Amino acid sequence: MKILKSPIQLITLLSLFSLIFIFGCKKDDKKIEEEEIDVEELTTCLVEIDSTFQEVTLDINPEYLDGGFDGLLFNLISTIVYPAEARENGIEGFSSANYEITEEGKVENIEIMENPGGGIGEELKTTIEEITTGISFSPGVLNGSPIRVQKTLAATFKLQG
Repeated sequence: MKILKSPIQLITLLSLFSLIFIFGCKKDDKKIEEEEIDVEELTTCLVEIDSTFQEVTLDINPEYLDGGFDGLLFNLISTIVYPAEARENGIEGFSSANYEITEEGKVENIEIMENPGGGIGEELKTTIEEITTGISFSPGVLNGSPIRVQKTLAATFKLQG
């Protein structure tokens, strides 16, 4: 688990969180930077209609129950680690994972979409699994009914120095 090294880092991190806003489920290019891993939400809202995911504007977007988007990023950054294999072999890069939020608010079907190797993609997937155990989101709502939504999280791993 990554530990913040000083109160200044915590204040800086919280300041960065306060600058992030989510408007609907459209693509959001805002990032959080914390040491060597940048995390961003890349999601357009894709909802499951007739067994396929389609881009749709929802009545209510899913929201992470432990602090909204800021809480999701905080938990992800607090939990994710740079894999030793990647660090030892100088592997850096962009990794992304799709995940589905069920009608009940559970996360399922986490799938690594981009993986630079060295355990980076697996670390992103494992971290998403860890921070979304059980019911972790309010469900997306379309036409007054909860609906399955697909989202994406991405992380860029960079070695310092």
